[in-house]
Amino acid sequence: MSIITIYGPSGSWKSTFPFTMPGKKFIFDLENGTNRVTWRFKDTSQYEIWKPKPLNQEALVQLFTLNRTNKINPLQAGKRERYEEIVTKYIEVCSRDDINIVVFDTGKVLWDITSESYLQELQEAIESRNKSIVEYNLTSKDKQRLTEQKQQLGQMEYRTPGDRMRLFYLTAKTFNKHLIMVNHERPVRRPMLNTKTGEIDSVIVPGLFEVDGFNQSERLSDWVLETKFNDNSNRDKYIVIKKSPIGPELVGVKLSTIFKMVDGTEVRGYDYNLLDNTVKKFDRVTLV
Repeated sequence: MSIITIYGPSGSWKSTFPFTMPGKKFIFDLENGTNRVTWRFKDTSQYEIWKPKPLNQEALVQLFTLNRTNKINPLQAGKRERYEEIVTKYIEVCSRDDINIVVFDTGKVLWDITSESYLQELQEAIESRNKSIVEYNLTSKDKQRLTEQKQQLGQMEYRTPGDRMRLFYLTAKTFNKHLIMVNHERPVRRPMLNTKTGEIDSVIVPGLFEVDGFNQSERLSDWVLETKFNDNSNRDKYIVIKKSPIGPELVGVKLSTIFKMVDGTEVRGYDYNLLDNTVKKFDRVTLV
């Protein structure tokens, strides 16, 4: 099995790429990205699309009124339930013999849900602890024991969400499924000395981008593909191989070809077959 991370700017065919791969695909559409793709792929027997269930009316009301009691940050409310829903479905899908490829679109949203669900767990634990304290007559010492609600994870607390994300990759390998993580891009930042203040600042490196979201996505992937536009044109697209299990021969290779669109016009783009044909020149296969 192979794990592929593909990332790049909006509209660069990131969500389209998995649809061009052979085998039946199960797509976790966490951003409604497939709405712009499926019209091109009429054979629905080759893929299934799953979207999280919308919150029910009661949960939505709670979401809009949580700030009244300052209990759980509404930005995290419902994320634990959403995470559990995704995990349950993911295990079910990986157990199916008819599914060859599992796609998360996007991996950034999966990471957000995973980390924020853990924050919600911590918030709920704090709220439960505080509630058990106030059930008794409060002394001044008891009041000091009341814990303020967490609004974000500390640096060390990201270890648990990171471990949970790694389980998505490990589970795919365990069940011998190809895993495709579709991601947005974000600017690369590098530490740089501020000559005015004498402090180290985080500075954006012009023209360089990386995977947005889980910071171990590239390390855990066999293939990393970056999508780009030609000459700032949103019409012509190509991919750059950033990481390859074959070796350094393919790293940095740019791939694109001509496609004829429904309206008869031609555009430059890419698909899985273009990548696979390139890999076959080295007597290897992309999906192993």
